Amino acid sequence: MEETSHAAPVKILLVEDDAVAAKAIKSILEEKNCTVDWVISGEELIQKLSTHYDLVILDLELPGIHGFDAAKIIRSSKGPTAGIPIIALTAYEENEKLEMARRIGINGFLTKPLSPSKCNMLLNRFVYKS
Repeated sequence: MEETSHAAPVKILLVEDDAVAAKAIKSILEEKNCTVDWVISGEELIQKLSTHYDLVILDLELPGIHGFDAAKIIRSSKGPTAGIPIIALTAYEENEKLEMARRIGINGFLTKPLSPSKCNMLLNRFVYKS
């Protein structure tokens, strides 16, 4: 897939408790002209709901507030993130979990590890809408 070049940086909220995975994802996204805010928990995500983001990448297996519950909170919020695309980041491809995620308003799924080509697909589909 070809690189898509866009002038304005894309603002992404990455919610990932694994520091190694988060740094790798953040690095890939920053190479694609994205500004990435990284938080490690659902509680920290909730504190960011008043900030505008173009996309949320949400690990489903978080300590404290689980990823599914965090997605429900985003969808029920009144802030600027209520309608934001949410991409579930998971190490698993369990159909039951994926179906539950769809029902609560998660827009897409990515399995770890995240690659540059997966990032291109993600940005084109959910941010640039191409």
